[in-house]
Amino acid sequence: MHTGVGRQVLHGGLPCFEQSSPIAPELSVANDSAAMTDDEISSTETAPDIATQPPLFVLGVGAARLDAGRLAELLDAVAGAANLAIMLLLRDRQLLDEAHLRALLGKQATLLSVPFDGEKLQPGRFYLPPADTVVTLEEGRIRLRALPNGESDHGLIDSFFVSMAHDQDGNVIGLIMGRFDGDGTLGTAAIKECGGLALAVDDASLHGLDLRSASNPAAITDHILPLPQLTARIAAHMQRHHGFGHPGPLGVRNGSESDKLSQIAAILRNTTGHDFHGYKRATFLRRVQQRMQVAQVEMLEQYLHILRYRFDEPLQLFNDLLIGVTKFFRDRRGFELLEQQVIPRLFKGKHTDDSMRVWVLGCSTGEEAYSLAMLLREHAETLDSAPRIQIFASDIDGRALATARVGRYASSIVGEVALERLRRWFVKEGDTYVVNKELRELCVFSQHSIVKDPPFSRLDLVSCRNLLIYLDAELQNRVIPIFHFAIRPGGYLFLGNAENVSLQAQLFTPVDRSVRVFQRLDAQSNVHATFPTMQPAAAARVPARPQRQRTSSSALVSAGERIADCYAPTYAVLDEHFEVLHVSSQAGRFIRPAALRQASICSI
Repeated sequence: MHTGVGRQVLHGGLPCFEQSSPIAPELSVANDSAAMTDDEISSTETAPDIATQPPLFVLGVGAARLDAGRLAELLDAVAGAANLAIMLLLRDRQLLDEAHLRALLGKQATLLSVPFDGEKLQPGRFYLPPADTVVTLEEGRIRLRALPNGESDHGLIDSFFVSMAHDQDGNVIGLIMGRFDGDGTLGTAAIKECGGLALAVDDASLHGLDLRSASNPAAITDHILPLPQLTARIAAHMQRHHGFGHPGPLGVRNGSESDKLSQIAAILRNTTGHDFHGYKRATFLRRVQQRMQVAQVEMLEQYLHILRYRFDEPLQLFNDLLIGVTKFFRDRRGFELLEQQVIPRLFKGKHTDDSMRVWVLGCSTGEEAYSLAMLLREHAETLDSAPRIQIFASDIDGRALATARVGRYASSIVGEVALERLRRWFVKEGDTYVVNKELRELCVFSQHSIVKDPPFSRLDLVSCRNLLIYLDAELQNRVIPIFHFAIRPGGYLFLGNAENVSLQAQLFTPVDRSVRVFQRLDAQSNVHATFPTMQPAAAARVPARPQRQRTSSSALVSAGERIADCYAPTYAVLDEHFEVLHVSSQAGRFIRPAALRQASICSI
């Protein structure tokens, strides 16, 4: 039997496949035998040729406040990719006009198609959904749903990105063009989680964007690149995923990987202060594999070299490892106990002049913080006089915090949040749900590490669920006293199902062991001897430098303040009595000038 052999051809920098006969081509990939097991290699000696269709890739383009010429330039560059389908998710009404877009595309206008509901996704097309329509993918088919009158079009990009990540797995690319108000952040995270590629166009709209905390989805993409470099990066991703569907780079599939994975964990520990030696091996391997695909390397040894010599890569891997499983009201029995027993006790005796302070550690994308906010606010509404609710939610992953601040979640939360709460606390936008302003204003999300940063204090409730399991016993014994220090007398600690405080039984007593809720005991903790939990390395002895004329102390202080005002977060300097000595120039965004005249920070 004769089969035509496919020849890979580059058009516009992107790979497509050209057949040499009418029969479906057999894809030829360099060194493909190395991507198979020994059994697979030996079987190819006798097995007949099998015709293989090139995989379909989907490129979702989310664009807003965009110069029309930039969009035309992108589409012209990707037009030659025969196995790539492009979905245009345009937030500009002018660009949504089909005739206008066809005029822009010129000779490529024949590729533009307005999809219909149920249409099978086809390669080599630019799909332009109608305005005010939610578009998703289901089993390779385009699904369309018109927005009801009055429903916001926010969330349209997230709706498609999330659905294509679930439907097409790693054969997806999400591209952000322009600056968004949160739409696309959830979907970008889903694309990265499934092994797809997330990109953003580097242009003037992103200038000044804080990539640590911004709600723009560009903040969590794999790469922010100039438009001319995007096609090459997309081509590389398609080539790496093309072929026989092997699960990842070659160097993570052989028997000698354990030692190299241990070396990777050691690099992370030395650069981030977090030890992943006890991390679940399969999860650790999958996240390493995803970073290898982004870095475009095949062998673990190559990736180790990148980790050692590319200063930002350990942090990139670290951030990807932090992608965790979280949802609203996770472990429902625990939240029921809080709602029925703990929260009523916390409110008892508090009035409007008081505050209810809660700290959620390892908050990830915010579901747990908002779950607690709902319970607290709902109970407060039953009282004649309720305290002010303050929820401090922290995580070491700035990208997850960006999602949390926006408060946009996929439609799958309908299985986690009761219908009455969905109506009360969320706004439906496209196929997503957004936490309403009232609930968002109760929560303050900040980047914080329990092993390195000072804790919050005077707390009524601390929720630290499924975080301690990643810390060794020694570090856990340092962290538990910090919780005791941070919680008010009689306050509560909420842990994950696999976590306990049994080694510090003198500090907490169980309220219900089955759901890991504990109450603070009035005992002396040795927190001051153990904090900070990570001690800096001892300073090396160096020869004394020769004396030189010194700048005056006042000039140094003034220079230091100017530098801090420009580059540091908003801050305040307090003395041991919590009296305000100095605040940064940006503090006015959070504290009224009149309040600064009060002596104590506690009274502001």
